[in-house]
Amino acid sequence: MGGARVIVTSSSDEKLARTQLLGASEMINYRTHPEWQERVRELTSGEGVDHVIEVAGDVQRSVNVLRPGGVISQIGYLADLRIGDPQPIRISIDMIPFLLKNARLHGIAAGPRDTCEAMYRAVTIHSLEPVVDRVFDFDHAVDALRYLQSGTHFGKVCIRI
Repeated sequence: MGGARVIVTSSSDEKLARTQLLGASEMINYRTHPEWQERVRELTSGEGVDHVIEVAGDVQRSVNVLRPGGVISQIGYLADLRIGDPQPIRISIDMIPFLLKNARLHGIAAGPRDTCEAMYRAVTIHSLEPVVDRVFDFDHAVDALRYLQSGTHFGKVCIRI
């Protein structure tokens, strides 16, 4: 919608193929290309990317693919996550590349009402449809959480109330 060139990483070739159908420009399987950040640098002719949407937690590699002045939007954190672990999640990154690039790290959480309303307007105006993988009835909420934890989903996992 915004005209971005989107480079997607995933461990699943099937999911990558689906992202291409949704409009992604480049797809990288990080299982078969563990140094995926090098491929991103190649795809951008060494310039790096403007914006990383980071959902898994590989922040250091994300810093390494940023262009100077780039932004990382951190949405959740899955690396080293252990369900039920009472310890807070700690993210360690080498700050020198981060500082030299004048990069910004932006945490993303549920925003204020006006931000949600602006998103809803954009979705309506551009006829966007969210990708919903599966909907569970409320009586099967535990199954929904197990399915989500499996990592096999593509899109949103919903619970009908």
